[in-house]
Amino acid sequence: MDTILDYLRTILFFLLALTSNLPSLCEAGEERTLFGAHIDAVAVRAAPQYPAACDEKAGAEEISLAARLGADFVRMDVNEEMLSGPESRQSLMRLCNRARGLGLRICITARGDDRLKRYPAFPGGGTGTWETFERMYHKQLQAVILDFSPDSLVIFPDCMTQMASQISLRFPNHEWLQMIKTVVKPIRKEHPGIKLILSQKLDLARPDAMDLVKRLAENRGLVDYLGLSIASYDDLNQQMILAAPYAARLPLWWVEVNNANHYRDDLYQRNFFLQALNSAIEKRVGAFCVSPVRDDPPSVTWGITDVNLNPKTTYEQLRYFFTNYRHSTRPDQE
Repeated sequence: MDTILDYLRTILFFLLALTSNLPSLCEAGEERTLFGAHIDAVAVRAAPQYPAACDEKAGAEEISLAARLGADFVRMDVNEEMLSGPESRQSLMRLCNRARGLGLRICITARGDDRLKRYPAFPGGGTGTWETFERMYHKQLQAVILDFSPDSLVIFPDCMTQMASQISLRFPNHEWLQMIKTVVKPIRKEHPGIKLILSQKLDLARPDAMDLVKRLAENRGLVDYLGLSIASYDDLNQQMILAAPYAARLPLWWVEVNNANHYRDDLYQRNFFLQALNSAIEKRVGAFCVSPVRDDPPSVTWGITDVNLNPKTTYEQLRYFFTNYRHSTRPDQE
């Protein structure tokens, strides 16, 4: 019985996404939601047992799968460790060139220096000073722009947790906001075409994170998008509710979408993605990034391909969805 209900939900979500919401995105001046894929072979792990990765061969295969999927862009994570190694840096440049050759845009997440963290990581628990961190991050963004020419940049990812855990002391939000302004100003001046996304998970239990988002919204235009991570049905609902008061001044960009928190099987995964897609299009989210492409520790079964890059049924469903969605928008929306 559950299987039948899951199947009916799949059909319902798919039909809703392709019929109910598409016309609302075809009005003059509206941009369609962009689709992306997170390249798992070029990633920075959250824990020390999973070091920064830049597997060029696997990355090239994942990029090809992203192009076949119908994605608009690929997202790759970099940190100071990857950028300081000449081999990994050259590999990243070649992968970016490969993606562009396949018609894909480039989105880079600049994660600072994960070697500054202590584990378990917590805000204010790192080894970096405020001043050295700011200088390092400014140089990192400039290097990323120079080497990889990204179309979009995810900056200060999970600012109040991931970035704050690289610094040895806690700092108030008004100082974080000032650092963001300092780092963003030269990018806006010298590279106005790059879209800037500041990623921060919204959580009522984290008033510092909520306050930072409020400050970003009050400084309209400082960044182009607020980046959100969606990892379950609950996440999907909660993040959209908490972001709603700021959406008019701070559009949304879903930097990673998966059902990591409640994975059951491929059918459940497929249903989740279709509901998330329906919500993203209805809410006019700027981008929807599937994360990751491939099953791989520590992501286990989160990917839309298995560990050997064989597409799952979810991959084929998304491919069909992306193709139909793109063809349903006006040519001048591309």
